Amino acid sequence: MMFPDDKFSAAIEVLPLVSIDLCVVCDGALLLGKRVNKPAQGHFNIGGNTSTSLVSRPKSEKRLALS
Repeated sequence: MMFPDDKFSAAIEVLPLVSIDLCVVCDGALLLGKRVNKPAQGHFNIGGNTSTSLVSRPKSEKRLALS
């Protein structure tokens, strides 16, 4: 479910945001992504995203894993 920007801004004022990180390790190597958007453009990081309390944890995890 997507909210218009003004409603999303109002929602994050009162609802907690949950950070979800995903670490993929294969044969002792950690999979990293290189950021293409500012402000972290060009830096490497692990996969992650934020979700609101309105989205179930399994749905958030699936969205992250498929992105």
